[in-house]
Amino acid sequence: MKDTIYSRRPGLIIGFHGCDKSVVDKVLSGDDILTTSTNDYDSVIEVAHGMNERAGFPPYDSVRSIFWEGDELYPGAGFKEKNHIQICVRNPNCIKGFSLPREIDYEFPNPQQRTK
Repeated sequence: MKDTIYSRRPGLIIGFHGCDKSVVDKVLSGDDILTTSTNDYDSVIEVAHGMNERAGFPPYDSVRSIFWEGDELYPGAGFKEKNHIQICVRNPNCIKGFSLPREIDYEFPNPQQRTK
């Protein structure tokens, strides 16, 4: 992985499930669009949307949830090793655009490496 502004930030991981570099390049250049996921694990959110629809509520445009995973960092911490937040955007009109993190320009100071 190239050294980017985002790769230097401890604890911050930006990921796009199921997207390799060729997909990223095509979407950013406008040669392709993102397609709806067909992964089995996505069915959980679809069940929730089905229940919502049957209850007569409008569909969700997007949902966000925290996932508590891994061992506790220390007893009583309330945080685990692999806690993370995921977002599911069901309405593509809610995506206003895409961006690609740029590489760090080493001719300038890296704000993530500055000392206090």
